[in-house]
Amino acid sequence: MHRLDDIDRLILAELQADGRMTNVELAKRVGISAPPCLRRIRALTDEMITAMHAIQALMNELVDYAGLFPPASLDMEATVRNYAGYRDSAAAPMLGRLIVPVSRFEEFDRRSEDLLPPVPDAEAADEDPDPWVISALVSSAADIEAVERDLEAIDAFNDRHASEGGGAAIVDTNRSVHLMGYRLSSGSGSPVR
Repeated sequence: MHRLDDIDRLILAELQADGRMTNVELAKRVGISAPPCLRRIRALTDEMITAMHAIQALMNELVDYAGLFPPASLDMEATVRNYAGYRDSAAAPMLGRLIVPVSRFEEFDRRSEDLLPPVPDAEAADEDPDPWVISALVSSAADIEAVERDLEAIDAFNDRHASEGGGAAIVDTNRSVHLMGYRLSSGSGSPVR
């Protein structure tokens, strides 16, 4: 990225004032000929595009939605409706996971039923359901039995929401469960240390 000089700053100021002027008019206003003015505009545009891509990469899934918790403290219905709306908004690329306590999965299922994208049938393998990604809050690690029940509930949740005709949602157990020193045993749904 090159440093902006006085002419670059003049070009940007003129374009902000009137972005529809011709290159020839812009060149006259900043005191240079048209070909170098056009080269500068292209270089500035390329740099802005590169910067925007970098910003988009940094912002990707940056914000998890915690509407159930303070300061919003919304009920589950408002939380899932807001999350669905944000997924369809211009800010969708910044939206990350929906945070839901495992103890509220049943309520989540009832309130999100009409909002979740459908899981396609097995023959429509080329369809991507774009599932909601859930960050599940489990019980205190001090209560191992409660954590084990929560892990079983997460496994059941993932099974329900991966079934044909169901609403597409997933708790990514690869990241969250392994951080706690647990893993789900393959196929059984039972947590093992």
